[in-house]
Parts: sequence; structure tokens; C-alpha cells
Amino acid sequence: MIAPSPSFSRTNSPSGTSVALVSVLAVVIWLAGFVAWMAVSLLGEKACELGALTYDQTAECDAASTWGTVTLSTWLLAPIGCAVLLALLTAIPERHTGARQAALYAVPLVPLLVIAEAALAYTL
Repeated sequence: MIAPSPSFSRTNSPSGTSVALVSVLAVVIWLAGFVAWMAVSLLGEKACELGALTYDQTAECDAASTWGTVTLSTWLLAPIGCAVLLALLTAIPERHTGARQAALYAVPLVPLLVIAEAALAYTL
């Protein structure tokens, strides 16, 4: 005799409340990423102090402005990455609850990259 397959339980699938909470968390981290980008920009301003008559840039200035550009680009593209991951929640079938939860938990990690880049810019 073949045993019947267990019925699918929706309790393991991410609920609308958890999607909303993770989205709010991602927005808060994204706003904190703006502050991190501003800190990297201030680091670039300090490194690129140019005199009124000198137009020489130092190696620290080049590195700081590169990190500022990379951090700004990541900050601007983070909402697109979050939207793609949230769209994956609807594309992944409900029977793959592990993949759906992984996509949901990865949403706040995308804007967290901005803060990680800012920390890396300060350590270098």
C-alpha cells in the first residue's frame, strides 16, 4: 500500500507579516547605508584636500573617491536587488519553503553591503 503524501502546510512558508517586517528592516538598513555613504564621502573630502593653486591628487584621494563611488552605486542599486529578491518569493513555488525563506532572509543583506563597503573603506 502506498502511503498518502502529507498535505502541504502553509505555516512553513513566509507569511505576509514576515515579508512586511523584512521589507521595513531592509528600508531601515538602506537608510543607514546612506549615512555610511556620507561618512565615506567625508573621508574622501578629507583625503582630497586640494589647495587653491595645486591640483595634485594623492593616492589616498584616488582610493577614497573610488570607495565613495562604489558605495554610492551600491546604495542606489540596493532597492533593485531587494525588489528582485522579493519578486523571487512569488516565482518560487510554495512547496520549496526553504528557498522562499532564504530569499526572504537575503533581502536585508543587500543594503547591508553598503555598510560593509563603508567599513571596508575606513579600514583601508
